[in-house]
This record gives sequence, C-alpha cells and structure tokens, in this order.
Amino acid sequence: AGMSNVACDNCPEHSSTPVPGAEQVADCLCDAGFSPHSTADAGWHCTPCQSGAFKSETGDAACTPCASFTSTVAAGSVNMSDCKCAPGRSLSGNSGCPLCPAGKFKQDIADHDCKACVAGHQCNAALNLNVAPVKCTSGKWASSGAFACEYCPARRPLSLEGSTEPSNCLPDPSVCGDGKRNYWDEACDDGNQDDGDGCFNNCTVAPGFCCSVTDAVLSP
Repeated sequence: AGMSNVACDNCPEHSSTPVPGAEQVADCLCDAGFSPHSTADAGWHCTPCQSGAFKSETGDAACTPCASFTSTVAAGSVNMSDCKCAPGRSLSGNSGCPLCPAGKFKQDIADHDCKACVAGHQCNAALNLNVAPVKCTSGKWASSGAFACEYCPARRPLSLEGSTEPSNCLPDPSVCGDGKRNYWDEACDDGNQDDGDGCFNNCTVAPGFCCSVTDAVLSP
C-alpha cells in the first residue's frame, strides 16, 4: 500500500508538541504562559496565566502563583522574574516587598523605589493610603513627603483642598458687629455697629478707650 500525503494538523491555539512526530491532538501541550482548561462549549483549550501567576515551560501544568505581595503586569507571563512588587510596596533586598514607608507611595506593579508623597497630599501606611496620595481636605495642608495632612492654625483655619503650606491657610471672613473679634483685622467687636460706645462701626477703637488682647471688652 502507498503512503498518504496528508498534511499535519496544527495544534490548538497557544499549544504545541514538545518533540517532532506527534500523532494525536493529545500530544499538544500548552505553551509557556498558558495552562489547560476544558469547558463544555469550548472543549480543551489553553488560556493565559492570570495576572499574578506565570508558567515558564510548555506542558499541562498549572500556572505558578507569584510570591506574596508580588504580581505580574499582564496575563500570560512566562518567567518568575515577571513577578514584581505590588502597588504600595517596593523591593527591599531579602525582605521581599514591604509596604512603602509612611510619607511615600507607589501606584504600579514594579520593583522601583517608592516616591515621596506630593505636596498637598498625605501618604499614610498605617491607614493603607500608601498606594496613591490622598489630597488634603479643606482646612489642612501638607508639604512633600508628608505622613499626614496638618490642620491650619486656629486663627487661619481656612484652606482649599490640596494646600501645600501653612501660608495657604486663610482667616475666617470677619463680620464687624457679630461680637466675635477677629484679631487679624478687628481692633474691637462689641456685638453692634453703633458709634459712641467705644467701638466704631468699622470695629476700630474710639479715642479714650482700649480693647483687651483676650476679648472684645472695652474700657475707658
């Protein structure tokens, strides 16, 4: 009998045979970066290793998970070296991937150092905020590398979100005649806007009177 000239069939996608001369589809093994799966609708097929796992050789073995606190940037990784420190962590010699120190952050999967927290934000490892900087809320400020946002001074309590220094803090708007003396722009405030009582209607002290440093009480 003569020999058949039938061409060889290709293995299913993402699989191959490790040696020449394969005779059946069962000889096809999943490529590096892929592992075998079987479903009712698709049958046997090879799917990429999920993010956080790798497979370095052709075969039907499962993908190997990355070490603790590491992951891969994309699916289908083929080397253990593709496993990098997770966001919020950086490579530290034999210590693996510890958390970024307070005041620093890292947003990507990589082994580079953590960055200093940007001004106007806080990076607090204790509160698990070291993956991304968190903007200071109004009434607070922070310089670069801050562990936490600081409150504005009591006499200058106002600031916009993301303020970067205490000079961004502003006083409350003063209202002359409300009985609350704002020391930065009122010499006195006796609770009214009447003249003739020692405190003029623009909250300046009338001649012959004085206003104590601790309150708005006027005395001749």
